[in-house]
Amino acid sequence: MDNCMPFLPRRILGVLFGVTEMLFFGGIMYGFNALYPILKQELIFAYLCENKTSTVGCSAQINMYANAFTTYSVLQMVMLIVVGLLIDNIGLRIVKIGSTLLYFIGTLMFAFASADVSWLIFPAGCFTCVGGMGMMVCNFSISQLFDATSVLVLAFITGSYDASSSIFAIVSLTNDAGLSFRTTFIILGVLGTAMGLFSATFILTARMPTMSELKKNSKAVVAETYEDSGMESKSSRIALEENSSHSLDDIQAQEEEQLEEDLKIENILQDLHPTQRHSLKSLPFLLVTAYSCCALLRFTYFLAQLIPQAEDHFQDEVITARIGQILSYVLAGGILAGLLCGAVIDKLRAVFKPQISHLLTYERNEDIDNAIMWLRLLPMSISMLIMIAFALIISSLVFINDERVYYANFFFLVFMRGFLFSSVSSSIIAVFSVAQFGTLYGICGAISGAFSSLQYALLLPTPKIGNGIALGIALVMLTPPIIIICKSHQTKKKALRGALLAK
Repeated sequence: MDNCMPFLPRRILGVLFGVTEMLFFGGIMYGFNALYPILKQELIFAYLCENKTSTVGCSAQINMYANAFTTYSVLQMVMLIVVGLLIDNIGLRIVKIGSTLLYFIGTLMFAFASADVSWLIFPAGCFTCVGGMGMMVCNFSISQLFDATSVLVLAFITGSYDASSSIFAIVSLTNDAGLSFRTTFIILGVLGTAMGLFSATFILTARMPTMSELKKNSKAVVAETYEDSGMESKSSRIALEENSSHSLDDIQAQEEEQLEEDLKIENILQDLHPTQRHSLKSLPFLLVTAYSCCALLRFTYFLAQLIPQAEDHFQDEVITARIGQILSYVLAGGILAGLLCGAVIDKLRAVFKPQISHLLTYERNEDIDNAIMWLRLLPMSISMLIMIAFALIISSLVFINDERVYYANFFFLVFMRGFLFSSVSSSIIAVFSVAQFGTLYGICGAISGAFSSLQYALLLPTPKIGNGIALGIALVMLTPPIIIICKSHQTKKKALRGALLAK
């Protein structure tokens, strides 16, 4: 099955299916706020209110919805460790199929939730979240089919995952237009399952490292094709002999040089982190995980406290409902934020690539290897700083009691989220072997998810106190990227100094 589709169509369909799956099915639960009015109409947890038959709702009912969302967001991140281990040990294709089926079960549970089985929204959201997250991690492998634009493709997929938060706002509109809540979820479940099974079967390979092998094999074929076409051109057109041969030779030389560099870097990363246990103890993994923990907590707390904070600020149910719905629409911009993040990281990688290539010309030693590793992580530290800047703005504006400021803050939230997930996944891919990606990303996500459960405690005091603590967390996030930048410069200087002395 791994070779059932040619390389070029696989790349095109990979991006098309990867983005579409994430855009419509991946992270839809992050727009859960937009479902509150529908859940009230369906009398989900209405028994918590004094008037059990009223669709107006009450604070106890809203708090139960908020608890459900917090459970979704924490569980899906904690379950990443299972998804990652399964990808590395069982295989990419099987995990994608399993994640797709989990998503299908979750959407069916939502479709049949009612006042009598209000509790069903808890397992429904958990299945949907875990399935969507598993589909996204599997789709990360599509970026391995690309070279210079690999991070851009990765960010395109994560950005689409972010943008899917707006789907529930559309569900709310279709419900008002007459398409029932149940029918909409059945449609989402069937379409998502069909696309997920197709991509798992024909686009993804059985194992994640095989995705990058397809790219390498394609390069080798292209190089041979160029060589053959160059020989034919020599015999057919003497006038174009020199220009054609030089052009083809240059292209072939560039391809071979890039393949050689990729192989050297892969060997360096494998020697630096030969086992998953060694990788888990490494400083780069600890820094990326620390950043992910603080960033995810800040992001999920913003979503969890949005409605309670709006009620505290405005004490107007109409304004509160409008704020929740508009957030879902604004989150659709996540795809643009993801593309921006990918473009920034790819540009930074291109800037630092000559420095890495220069270090590869020296004889390998521990200092050279460490310098190359930290230089590969350096572009992501810049994207982390950009994300932290947005987080600090958000953490400051939440104190202002103005509806217009809420909407302005949503703009910064979209870019914060876009840079958050892309920075984490790109960092792990840059520093560790592809064969370890699933496990390391899963463990990082699981730790971050467990850490983000602290939002339960932050929801207990008044919104002002909780937001004050969140501002402090945003400041703590500055530590990992600053350490990465310092280590990059220190190791590079040490490596060059040692290389010059060796000469």
